[in-house]
Amino acid sequence: MPINAAILPAMTAAGFGANSFISLGGIVMAQVQGAAAPIILTVPDPGPTVIPTGTQVFILQCITYQIIPPPDPAGLCAGRSPCLVRGVAGGMTAGVLDCTTAGSRCTSIADEIEDIQFAYGCDGCIGTINSGIADGIIDNQGGAVGFDQADFVTNNAWATAPLTADKIQLAQVTIVGRQRRADQGFGESNQQTAQGTALQVSDHLHSDGVFAAGDYATLTPPYTMTRRRLLTRTIELRNLRH
Repeated sequence: MPINAAILPAMTAAGFGANSFISLGGIVMAQVQGAAAPIILTVPDPGPTVIPTGTQVFILQCITYQIIPPPDPAGLCAGRSPCLVRGVAGGMTAGVLDCTTAGSRCTSIADEIEDIQFAYGCDGCIGTINSGIADGIIDNQGGAVGFDQADFVTNNAWATAPLTADKIQLAQVTIVGRQRRADQGFGESNQQTAQGTALQVSDHLHSDGVFAAGDYATLTPPYTMTRRRLLTRTIELRNLRH
């Protein structure tokens, strides 16, 4: 597939290169074998589908979302840690994409975000109570009758059974944000209730997590005197095989 060599530097900066996966107009997925013009692709036979000249080419990338806690040695939070960053990570730490790796191209998208967690509901997964039957119903992972929170799988490696892309039907996202500074003004401190226990966000226990060495360990201020909001949304996925 010929590509204008003049645009290759910009494409490379965006993460395009040898072994990248791309989508041709959202119709056919292909893998890049070369990074210089003309680009060589491994493309499955699209059958009767005709892909005309000028079809848009989309780079398919894994996007990393990561919480950066204090002291933020890479400066991703611009002095406002903790923060939520997003990007295409350029390095690996213990087998995990890490935004703190040099050249990660990750940027901060929200200040004062303490936690983010993803859990998945799947249909036809291996090792579930209903034997992984793909029947249009979210698999029963927890054992109770009916669909409940225990049917969401969390902390599972991507593309490792049971969470292969064609099985995931629901994604549950939970995020925790906190106020940037202590309450100001008359009487506000008297209206705030101290938090007696650390938050449990899915399988993330805050007293046994990235902040455990700090004020979480003893539940002392400012952790106990900071307002927080926990938001959970469950998303039904579509176009799973693309």
